[in-house]
Amino acid sequence: MLTVAVGILAALLVGWLFAAPGDDISVVEKARLVSEQLAADIVARLRGAPVSENEQRSILSDISALEGTLDLHGAGSRRRRRLVRKIRALLAAQVSAVLWLRSEDSRAIDAAMADSLARTDMSETGVSVPALQRLGEAAAAANPHEPLASVLNDLAAATSNLADLDGRPAAELLLHRDWMLARRAMLRTLVAMLAAGLVWLATGWEMGGFMMLGTAIMLSVFSTFEKPAAILPHVLAGQVLGTGLALICRWLIWPYVGGSLGAVLAMVPFILLGAPLSAHRLTQRMAFDVNMVLLLMLQPTWPQTMSFGHSLMASLAVVAGPVVALIAFSLIYPVDSRRRYEAVRYSMIDDLEHLAASALRSDRRKRWRALLHHRVLLATYWGERASYPTARLADDALALLYVGQAIEQLGELAASGTSPGARRRCTATLERLHRIGTDPLRAARALLDAVGRLPAEMSGCRPILTRAAAQLAERPAAFRKMAAGAGASSPRR
Repeated sequence: MLTVAVGILAALLVGWLFAAPGDDISVVEKARLVSEQLAADIVARLRGAPVSENEQRSILSDISALEGTLDLHGAGSRRRRRLVRKIRALLAAQVSAVLWLRSEDSRAIDAAMADSLARTDMSETGVSVPALQRLGEAAAAANPHEPLASVLNDLAAATSNLADLDGRPAAELLLHRDWMLARRAMLRTLVAMLAAGLVWLATGWEMGGFMMLGTAIMLSVFSTFEKPAAILPHVLAGQVLGTGLALICRWLIWPYVGGSLGAVLAMVPFILLGAPLSAHRLTQRMAFDVNMVLLLMLQPTWPQTMSFGHSLMASLAVVAGPVVALIAFSLIYPVDSRRRYEAVRYSMIDDLEHLAASALRSDRRKRWRALLHHRVLLATYWGERASYPTARLADDALALLYVGQAIEQLGELAASGTSPGARRRCTATLERLHRIGTDPLRAARALLDAVGRLPAEMSGCRPILTRAAAQLAERPAAFRKMAAGAGASSPRR
């Protein structure tokens, strides 16, 4: 325990003294730049100017890339965690703006409302927080139910909140939690640790504890990596090199030095080898493990009591850890970018099904919208890394949003329908949408059937339901649950 405590304190001290501080300004400026681009696109759309879809895809890609860096950026500092929370609130508002720009709502906005918004005075502020607030107020005054008003107000509020880094903290955000991959990681670790433990128990190997230690560390640490099976060979190479250097130091150098001080001084040149290994691009990934295993294997106590055979067995036990982990990650629920993307996509489909099952609850609808924005970012991030086209990812997200809006509308109709027959039809359609991941085309037919049977007083809801049915019919793969890679759309080459 004392050894661990000394190591932690030494790492903290070195980090405080020598580690470069996080670049908060760069992250904030990137987020603000995206807000400015989105605001300019919204103003251009209102004024009838063309808005490039490629630029919108690029913006969504930039937002998802920024989201991918936030977890590491917020580590180790309460102030930076508060900053990350505010940035995530802004990213959620930006996703909402991107989806609005790509939606039919932005192209079908009322002409009178567009003219009113286009004439909003922005000469003094340009595209800024006051300008966004002014536009949001104008949109709300023209049509309180227009989604643009909510988009602009959320974007203005999040951008303004980010400007005051030391002010009140941002509200707690609902973030995606990947329970499916977490369960798989638990099962993978359980099976691998049981297998390694049974080998230790059956053989009575004296160094089995080292093997169990390495296996536990590798399985837990690399479960969060994008492609564990791709990085572990580098880890294995680093540990092999580290154990080799430890054996050289212990059996070829230490016999010629006297006492513990000489042994420690003899270790220094081997430790310093980590610097050139870290500096070269071909050996960067193994450098950390070289030094870690070197220090683990070398214990400069004097006199030395371990035999060469024991040293060799300990080295093999240490190296066995990444070997077991590599086998586990390759055979038991393999992990890569495509599977992580599919896991996020499944979560979004599950959310739609749960929304259909509880469409009468307004709190469930708010939760769905909040989670959708974060999951769109993660789906874009992992989808791009799996070489899926950004345009397809954005269109799939928009289709999910349309169907979710239709489910919300059906829930409202089921709660306030004027006739028992209309309520029954809405409830039956929601039942069909509760199984949307099984048969999206059947869900589309159920929506169209509901549209045809709605009474005249509910005709205003038909465009929303018809649009959702069209999305289900045109993009069934975006809604269908299937085994990863089994019939899914192939990534681009």
